[in-house]
Amino acid sequence: MVDRELIKSGPMMCLVECGDVLAISYYCGKSSLNLTSMIRTLLLSAFLFCAITSFAQVGIGTTTPDPSAQLDVVSTNKGLLFPRVASTADVISPTKGLVVYQISGSEGLYVYDGGSWQRLVVTSGVPSATYATGYNSDTRSYYSSNSFDTFSNVQLSGFLMPNSSTFSPINAGTYLISYRVNLGPGALIAVQVNVDGGILPGSYFQKVGTIPFIAIDAIGELTPSSQVKLQYVCGGPTQISYASITFTRLK
Repeated sequence: MVDRELIKSGPMMCLVECGDVLAISYYCGKSSLNLTSMIRTLLLSAFLFCAITSFAQVGIGTTTPDPSAQLDVVSTNKGLLFPRVASTADVISPTKGLVVYQISGSEGLYVYDGGSWQRLVVTSGVPSATYATGYNSDTRSYYSSNSFDTFSNVQLSGFLMPNSSTFSPINAGTYLISYRVNLGPGALIAVQVNVDGGILPGSYFQKVGTIPFIAIDAIGELTPSSQVKLQYVCGGPTQISYASITFTRLK
């Protein structure tokens, strides 16, 4: 309660707290200044200071938000819930960096990169298709007359196979292509992944000395029209006990 006589008697300083900001209002004590005018001035001062703080960092669950964050949410037993949509296609005019959670179809967290929606996945959520030819104890001898030949492989789900030795992905994307070839006695051998008639960078390996196997990882861009082959070359009969190729779609 403010004493009217105190207002009339002389100068007075009033403090109004708004969040972490202390608003200060000073009154000269003129008899013409009534209580209503003072309250209005105090409210205006508080409003202005609150408006200023609305542009500063925001902390939820903390009074000291991290200096690098515009919004800092702190909790020991609760999470941050993103907007949920039936489909990312329902979002009108998305801006780059927008994040939503799609609850139907390929459910998950999506971010808009300026051209399309990209699903955020962990390693366990990355689709993988494996094609392998395994001989195990049925070791075979290969001979390629010093030119590259193609391993015959079996088809598994997720890829198209125009013939018994060529692979084409159903979905375009960036793929990790891994292969392993177990070697036995024999002549010098080299292995590579051939994509559309050319060597996939990083996939070529030539045997040096006596080694039990060749295992290589390489990354490449593939489309449904890509023709992918695992190839080998050797100068004479060479025993190969196992050959496999694995395609892992990264994005």
